[in-house]
Amino acid sequence: MTVDLAEMLAQEQDRLVQDWASDLHRRFGPVAHPSSDYSGVGRILIGDLIHYLRRGDPGALRAFAAGEGILRLRTALGLAEVIQGFLALRDLAMQALEGRIRDPYALYRISRRLSSAMDLVLAEIARQCERPQGRLDLAPSEAEEVSQHLDREIRRALRFQRPLSLLLVQIDRYDEYMRLYGAALGELAASAVTGTLGRVTRDVDIRCPVDGGVVAVILPESTIEASRVVAE
Repeated sequence: MTVDLAEMLAQEQDRLVQDWASDLHRRFGPVAHPSSDYSGVGRILIGDLIHYLRRGDPGALRAFAAGEGILRLRTALGLAEVIQGFLALRDLAMQALEGRIRDPYALYRISRRLSSAMDLVLAEIARQCERPQGRLDLAPSEAEEVSQHLDREIRRALRFQRPLSLLLVQIDRYDEYMRLYGAALGELAASAVTGTLGRVTRDVDIRCPVDGGVVAVILPESTIEASRVVAE
């Protein structure tokens, strides 16, 4: 059984756009800027995905990752939400395929192709992004800055007898994720975790990427009890 993945997604495009927009609205709330409307962005994204699947060459991949749909999505949402939204689109496309393909082997092959294509797009998005705040392979100057932050806060806490806490956040199954998807998506995952930590900690707190899928969070003026609340 031969299945044309691009044609099948084109036939499901209207439903995919509607379902994806509803899903993002439920996850993240309404967008602030009209140009980043979820439905409009979804139509562009799915159109770009169909174009990439039809051509399947590196040029189409780069155009998709740097295209208007991704740019609009990144304008409306943080990087972590962009990843979640893109994965949600993949899951909805998978569900649409399951409803149309009855042959298990054909469904397996077409699902693998869709997953591989979207993983490549995510990797290309990571490559084209500016260096994320949460990247893990620190340059010497960045590593020195992390050390300076911690040293300064420890000396201040000792001098003024003030509380200081340090959280070490380990990304679940990070090594497995790196093996499966490569370093580019590892950086993207680390950036997403760092962004999430930035939303649940204070402006004075310092979020520092560490090697091996760990993000350190320095919490000045935080007792053990207060830092435990943040960690949980």
